[in-house]
Amino acid sequence: MSVHLKMLRLQRGLTQSEVAMRLGLSNHSAVSKLETGKLRLDERRLRALAALYGVSVEEILGMTPAPPPAAPLPPSGERVSVPVSSQPSLDTGAALALPVPIRQEMVRDLPVRGIAACSSGDGAFQIETATVDYVRRPPALVGINEAYGLYMTGDSMEPKFRSGDLVLVHPGRPVRPGDHVILLLRDHPRAEPYAYCKQMLRRHGGKVTVGQYNPAMELEFPETSVVTIHRVLEMSDLFGV
Repeated sequence: MSVHLKMLRLQRGLTQSEVAMRLGLSNHSAVSKLETGKLRLDERRLRALAALYGVSVEEILGMTPAPPPAAPLPPSGERVSVPVSSQPSLDTGAALALPVPIRQEMVRDLPVRGIAACSSGDGAFQIETATVDYVRRPPALVGINEAYGLYMTGDSMEPKFRSGDLVLVHPGRPVRPGDHVILLLRDHPRAEPYAYCKQMLRRHGGKVTVGQYNPAMELEFPETSVVTIHRVLEMSDLFGV
């Protein structure tokens, strides 16, 4: 297939498990086989995959030429200007009814910060300050210059996020219990900050409690050590689906 299915999935912020669920496949390993060319889809699932990724069936099958190169990145420091009416609201967590554009219509200017020093215990990691990659910007993040992406490492949040999955983060969105978040912490003012990708559970009594899946546990931190809590966006946030 001429279309890179894994890249299409990552650009839309989906895990292999989520794609498998949408297509009615048994598990994420079926999607892995699909992305490596070891599995072919029937016509119904092929059309469902094309609709999910916002491309044509012909592109999935590799019958059309490769899409044109991505538009050049804006000069450093330049802000993207869009009409106010087209910007997503920041005061609500409701999904926006946004059309899913085709791949080449999304500008590749959303920065990705790499992840390093991922531990095998509670899933703590350090976020790189430098941009390591750019990915295509989905509709809900047009004009949101502070948005960023992260590549996940480790397995502490499986099956929701697997190692290598891309997540997109909107620092301006309010965080609610049940949301997945990037939690940045610092033990004392001169200490190096460290981060977690976890599920927000509650904030009460001067403490922040988050959860992870693998192994299942709750982690509790004092509010005084919390630098930021940024919301990881779901497909409904990005495309209103």
